[in-house]
Amino acid sequence: MRVLQKPTKKDMVSSHKLFIHHLFEEQAELTPGNIAVSFGIESITYAALNQKADILSKSILIHSANAAIVGISATKGINMIMGILAILKAGKAYLPLNPKEPEARLLQFIADSGVETCLCNENEFSTFQLLGVATLNFESIIFSATEAQATTRSGLAYILFTSGAAGRPKGVAMGHGALVNYINWQKQNSVTKAGSSTLQFSPLGFDLSFQEIFSALTTGGTLVLLPEELLLEPQMLLYFICENNINRIFLPYIALQLLTEAANIHTIFPTCLQEVVTTGEQLKITPHIAAFFNALPEVVLYNQYGMAECLMVTQFALKNYPGLWPAL
Repeated sequence: MRVLQKPTKKDMVSSHKLFIHHLFEEQAELTPGNIAVSFGIESITYAALNQKADILSKSILIHSANAAIVGISATKGINMIMGILAILKAGKAYLPLNPKEPEARLLQFIADSGVETCLCNENEFSTFQLLGVATLNFESIIFSATEAQATTRSGLAYILFTSGAAGRPKGVAMGHGALVNYINWQKQNSVTKAGSSTLQFSPLGFDLSFQEIFSALTTGGTLVLLPEELLLEPQMLLYFICENNINRIFLPYIALQLLTEAANIHTIFPTCLQEVVTTGEQLKITPHIAAFFNALPEVVLYNQYGMAECLMVTQFALKNYPGLWPAL
């Protein structure tokens, strides 16, 4: 079992002032032509993503100069990733707002956080404006002749709200320092190599999404966005993993159960996989999970556990050896 460690001196140098977007910027300099994000038939290189995020960050600074938090539509797409980077580059924290969630829930998020502006697609303007927030298009370019600069930087990177299963949803504010530590640790404790493909499975409102996004974008890898309609279709998800040569997936335990069951029923075993990370609930090795990893002996299963409120994680790696997985 591994426990999250303090960053080393090397990590501290690499992370500059411990802002998570600096790790991405360094990677963009190293691998500018690599594909950073793909979604369907669309893709964007590290250089282009960095440039577009820079431009949008200046628009944010003029539009919402004094805001500490900026909302962002959780509608999946390359713009969503670019918007996250732009908000961070502007020295602000991002708050995911999913336009498909109940209005009362979104209104609570907005009231509790005090957010006044939301980055979104143009076809979502009316939805967010009815919630009482100003809207800024992902494609907006409104910076002046004197380029806007972030005069102050929030120590926070994001605000996420819990599900509310145990009562009223609460906002969790997470700082850059902890997140840089987290990502550096993830990079050091991963079997996937630089340049690997990582699936972006989790909705933006879940803390696991941050791990998916930045474990890919700080290693020169490709973040492959999963179409929302495949979230509840494990057989189609298996085909998607194979067709897109996905090397690493992060899954809640319930999703791992469903995926491995579908794999065994339909005999679909993605040989491209190198690493599976499951988290969120207690891991129980079912016959289907055992059979899945017996069929893919090179894949490492990582069981992680950590609370969203403090970003601490413990990890246990289940590496294949004879007799590890009981027969189905």
